[in-house]
Amino acid sequence: MYAGLGSSLISIFPYVGFKMATFDILKTALNVQRSDPNFTMMNVIIGGISGFTTIFICYPTDLIRRRMQMRG
Repeated sequence: MYAGLGSSLISIFPYVGFKMATFDILKTALNVQRSDPNFTMMNVIIGGISGFTTIFICYPTDLIRRRMQMRG
């Protein structure tokens, strides 16, 4: 029914896992506290870094999925 569905379902698990793990590791390493006046900005920056890192790691599976979709 949908070309690349299996690959999409398989690739989402490592993507979410890496993103959440990277975010948590960076937040712990930088010791971000809610009482910090720059808490929101730090969360945005850490989220961006973790998203970029995750895309870098998971890009090959995304490339396979897209090629399967284009093949139809």
